[in-house]
Amino acid sequence: MLLLAATLAHANPPLRRALGSYFVFAEESVHLKNLNLVDACNIGVNCAQPNSSSQCGIANFQDPTLGDGSQVAGDQSSFTQAGGSIYQLFRNGGGPLTNVQVRLPGSQPDGSDPLSLPILDDLDGDSVPSCGSNCTIDAGDLEKGCGFPVPFPACNAGAPITVTANADCPSGDTQPGNSRCDLAPGVYGDLKVLNGGAVSFNGGSFVLCSIQTGKSVTITAAAATTIDIPPPGGVVISDQGTFGQQGGGLVNFGKAARIVGTFCAPETDIALGHGNQLTGQFIADTVHSDVNNQGRCCSAGSGLSACFNSFSPTSAHVGDTVTLAGTCDLGPVTGVTICGIAATITSHTSGEVKVTVPAGASGACAVAAQSSAGEFTSLGTLTVS
Repeated sequence: MLLLAATLAHANPPLRRALGSYFVFAEESVHLKNLNLVDACNIGVNCAQPNSSSQCGIANFQDPTLGDGSQVAGDQSSFTQAGGSIYQLFRNGGGPLTNVQVRLPGSQPDGSDPLSLPILDDLDGDSVPSCGSNCTIDAGDLEKGCGFPVPFPACNAGAPITVTANADCPSGDTQPGNSRCDLAPGVYGDLKVLNGGAVSFNGGSFVLCSIQTGKSVTITAAAATTIDIPPPGGVVISDQGTFGQQGGGLVNFGKAARIVGTFCAPETDIALGHGNQLTGQFIADTVHSDVNNQGRCCSAGSGLSACFNSFSPTSAHVGDTVTLAGTCDLGPVTGVTICGIAATITSHTSGEVKVTVPAGASGACAVAAQSSAGEFTSLGTLTVS
């Protein structure tokens, strides 16, 4: 009798493609220096490089440190300064990987995994790919993924707001006398926050022509807030500021600031500045940064993407309990799917979510959590038998 032993190759987790899984997502290119990404979220470039002289399809890093479970996806991904360490890499080229450690080596000889592009599906259903040949971008797919209103609202240039230090709103302050501007939902013009000023959005929907700040400002939200900024407006946050929640348009951050929010600017650039604490999602045509930023896709109380680090057990039967856990606040989780089937949530705290494996789940199942920021899919699969 002849016995044959078969060796099964270990398959790495597939690329997470849902927009909610990304800390940085760019249509054309990213250029990031000395980024320390703490959480298990992704950095990706949607388009392929059409030719060797094009700057489209480029993901360039200098000395990154990216957390366990994170993924980098870029057609031409390069690492131009020694000392970097990343978890998993998807690419089709970009030069040698001598300057970076890939902690979860892939199937290609250089330690990466192959990348199929574009990352983003045809979300707006117009049969036009999110990025086609010659880096032709359908911005409608990213707008759909970011939840842009249709039609996009106009701002009111005749209703500007200027906030000074230790002062209420010039008019209409909802909580007068507390030395900050408490702003009600509505349609406004340019918002200017001068050095040391403070603004609190009361929650709800706002339309602004632009946001511009001086140094050491504080801009926060008392409840879930969406800020729409129509072209050509943008967001400029100067040094040592604090900003949250959501915004759009041209986005430019200074230094030593704390930024919390989901920023989506599909047809322009996001400049992440340097020495900043960045929490949330930064989505644009191009994204770049200077040195020494720290990144997270979520944080306690932020209400942002409900990314989770792990689930247990990794094997289960229909009807068993599976626990999702992580360092992020899981309070925003609104649903969980296993094998694409809704799982009943039996227990839900900020630290963990317990669900029941649903009928119909079978085999190697993706586990995903839904929140207002989109869907986050864990690395690895749950084996259901």
